[in-house]
Amino acid sequence: MAHPDAAVRFYDRFAPRYDRSFQFYLRPSYNLALEALDPNPGERLLDIGAGTGELELRLCRRVPDLHLVAIEPARGMADLARTKLQSAGCPAQVLDGPFESQDPTTLGTFDWIVACNVLHFLGDPPAAIARWSQALKPGGHLVIVTLDGGLLPIRLAQPVLRSAIGGFTGAHRLAEVEDYVRGAGLAVNLAERRRFSPAVGALLVRGKRDMPVGA
Repeated sequence: MAHPDAAVRFYDRFAPRYDRSFQFYLRPSYNLALEALDPNPGERLLDIGAGTGELELRLCRRVPDLHLVAIEPARGMADLARTKLQSAGCPAQVLDGPFESQDPTTLGTFDWIVACNVLHFLGDPPAAIARWSQALKPGGHLVIVTLDGGLLPIRLAQPVLRSAIGGFTGAHRLAEVEDYVRGAGLAVNLAERRRFSPAVGALLVRGKRDMPVGA
């Protein structure tokens, strides 16, 4: 999830039920993110809006020597992530608060940044993506997975989603997300829509920060 106050309050209260809810969407959305993530051992990966740490858990199993940092603004979600990851022996670092509150010098830069199910909680996605991209190393990748606003059932359901889910700002179309990523100075090298059911699906966009000339 993301950082606006309404979303933080909602997910702080909802945290104990999160891993048992919305699995018809969350589970395949995590799978979609994992398809686009291809980190090597020793690389650094940042998960923005990490929820209860499900991606970290799966990445620890897949790439044991990966340096994982998870940022989660809702304290209840972050606490569950720490408990889950510690119990599994996953050494991911979990940070409280939004991305914007982190010290860039302490946080450092990353080979991979992933934001899974964050965009539809943001008031200004292009500005957020521009900030995230500044934390990428040259040659690093940003992976975004978000609700597919191009699906008619999702477009029709948005008033209900806004009233039912605190902080929900709206789903986006694929071309919009590609434009956000390009606007942050990244080259889009993967963009697709994935339908999970007749009514629900997600978007996947991956952008790459160019290497310096001569590197």
